[in-house]
Amino acid sequence: MKTNKMALLIVGLMITILGFAGCRNSNSEGNNSPLDSSPVNLVSSVGFSKVYSGIDSIGIQVRLSNVPTNFETSAVVKTISGENKVLTKAAIPFNGLVLAYPGTDIFEVATFSKIEFSNPLPDSAKVEIFDANFQPLATTQIRALTSGQRYRGDFNRDGIMNTVDIAYMLAWIQTNRSSDTTLVENKALEIYPRATGIITNLPEVPYDDFNDDGKIDTSDVAIMMAWIQVGKFRDTSLVLGRAKELYSLTSGSVVRFPGSTDPTLPDPAVVVLGNNEASMTFALIPAGSFAMGAMSTNQDERPVHTVTISTPFYMAKTEVTQIQYTCVLSGNPSNYKGPNKPVDSVSWFDAIAFCNRLSELKGLEKCYSGSGDNVQCNFTAEGFRLPTEAEFEYACRAGSTGDYFWGSTFDSTYAWLSYANDVGGKLPNAWGLFDIIGNSNEWCWDYYKSDYYSVSPAVDPRGPTTVNNRVFRGGRYNNDPSYSRSAYRGETNPSWGGTDLGFRVCRTVVQ
Repeated sequence: MKTNKMALLIVGLMITILGFAGCRNSNSEGNNSPLDSSPVNLVSSVGFSKVYSGIDSIGIQVRLSNVPTNFETSAVVKTISGENKVLTKAAIPFNGLVLAYPGTDIFEVATFSKIEFSNPLPDSAKVEIFDANFQPLATTQIRALTSGQRYRGDFNRDGIMNTVDIAYMLAWIQTNRSSDTTLVENKALEIYPRATGIITNLPEVPYDDFNDDGKIDTSDVAIMMAWIQVGKFRDTSLVLGRAKELYSLTSGSVVRFPGSTDPTLPDPAVVVLGNNEASMTFALIPAGSFAMGAMSTNQDERPVHTVTISTPFYMAKTEVTQIQYTCVLSGNPSNYKGPNKPVDSVSWFDAIAFCNRLSELKGLEKCYSGSGDNVQCNFTAEGFRLPTEAEFEYACRAGSTGDYFWGSTFDSTYAWLSYANDVGGKLPNAWGLFDIIGNSNEWCWDYYKSDYYSVSPAVDPRGPTTVNNRVFRGGRYNNDPSYSRSAYRGETNPSWGGTDLGFRVCRTVVQ
């Protein structure tokens, strides 16, 4: 069996963390030295080794780690017009202190290479700049492919809910809820100069009425802003708490989140199991294209080739846990017991049996039929399934192009290199997926063939025809880090259920 190991990144969907270096001088303008592995504090300011631009008031977060629990500070940034704006403590999930803008107005942050703090930082502090709006560029196919449906809060139907959509929402409110899309687009450009593109649909009740009060107003804007800033977590109390920090008059409760497709149906991003304690949450993965593979010494990762995932899909944010597994199938085969640890010692056949049974329990069309070497997958069915190998690497990369989705070297901040752990203990990648590298190897749909990349189709590849072994991805908890790269391919007999083998499930977005 091919070994495999792990790694993982950043929070929410849409995110990039950037390291820094500087010198101990409160008047320093930063420098161009390589990134330093240990932070250098500049009394009450921190200089970075690169210049940052293009971040806006919704996206910008300054994250401080390795600081005392009760440590307090704020930070100052300038707008492109030269106005000072203060970033304050925000109720955003992070193992440390997060500073973000506490208002609902939108502005672009001026180019900067240094951040000023109101209180001097302790020597141990680590400072990171985080853009909650970060997304890979949408391909030209996305608009056409999603034209038959839209997601709440997505007013240009690019499959991504971000600051541009918030600008459209604000512009629509400020133009007295005009039905003239040109008028709204022009107003959006005044609010946010990067709000380019075409509005394909205006806000509407109940679709974009996030607090379900019968109208769309600043409370809904604040809820959508908060949802983006907390990493697009579907946690009603977390989102509402942040929304009230942004806009103190936010009313009601969060009844529905941006990103879902039908306000009259249960949220497809949440699948309830047991008494909610075992529920699954899913991230919406947009359609798009990426460079699959790597120029590594592993020949099966070559050639690097462009792959298009033509249809959006939901992917579970974590590996299937043992409590989730036992809610669907009887028994717990795991060697490393723990209700919130990934289920292990499952074969590929166990994984597809779980998917089909979960589909049955939720009244959805099953994806799998047949048995043995004749298992077939209906990728247009609404039920649950394993990701294809291409879908897994696409979702793992989440727009990144390096060896790992956070950079070029392994960083245990984002992935386990220790004994099997509870899921979700490290930071997620830009699309909100936890342990997409590490904790457990994960079964994929595809058969394995070492030279498949040289003949695979450019759109929605699903593996070669029948051979022997099936693919696994993701890197387990005690592999060498080189086996945890985004492009690394593993393979083994589908009947084998090793202690390092688990899985996560997907659902196709049926249009």
